[in-house]
Amino acid sequence: MKKRNLVISFVLLLGLLGGSALFTISRSTANSNPRAGAEKGSANPLVAVNKKARAARSGDENAIRELVDEMFRSFDVAQEFGEIDESVKERLVQAEISHRTNRGKSSCSEYRIVHAVNLLADRVGAPHYTRTNVFEVRRLRSNVLITTPEMQEPRHKNDLSKAKKQNTMSPIETFFVAITLIQQKRHNPEYQLTNDEWIALHGGKRTSGTGQKFSDEMARRRVDSNRSEEVRRAVERGVSNMSPFELLSLPEELLNTLGIER
Repeated sequence: MKKRNLVISFVLLLGLLGGSALFTISRSTANSNPRAGAEKGSANPLVAVNKKARAARSGDENAIRELVDEMFRSFDVAQEFGEIDESVKERLVQAEISHRTNRGKSSCSEYRIVHAVNLLADRVGAPHYTRTNVFEVRRLRSNVLITTPEMQEPRHKNDLSKAKKQNTMSPIETFFVAITLIQQKRHNPEYQLTNDEWIALHGGKRTSGTGQKFSDEMARRRVDSNRSEEVRRAVERGVSNMSPFELLSLPEELLNTLGIER
């Protein structure tokens, strides 16, 4: 295999792992008025994503393409190799168009995000606390609602019961949530916890409410970034140990796992 192909795969894989630490998601970002919150904090790259998502609601193909481009910029997804980037972007655009054409039918869901993130963690040999569950995915979706309400249509309408029953998401939102979660797993101590650790820090309950014990521990971990460094080393080691075939296959395998159509 040509060295160029290996480099492309490595760069794309790092992009799928979330890019650089542009922002962290905290439960403190939750807000009862997500639309108002989305207009504030222009330094947050998610604000720009939300504006593009609002325009893309029309179903216009150009607006959807602009949204995908904005997501790639905001997440700092590696874009050194145009042909690879455009292939992934085109798949997202076409999957989103198909989703809208079929009136919301989609195989994407919170469960698929869980499977994709855990698959990636397994493939690169990441620490056990990088694995996720549906509870954590829902927590993240709630926490980003303040800045990206336009990405989560059912979440801020009066159709929550239907959304809960179907548990489906659009392809673009699925990709957005998955990459956001992976980035938080790399850089944010609030998401570098096993399920047991989260429960222990919340008095034995699976709750997303505030708690002094949790707050104190997060303050300590923001100073001590051992887990972020551990994840970085694990990713580098895991990628270097993968075969050329595994490197080339992983991005597509992740998109398939997310339920994003070709």
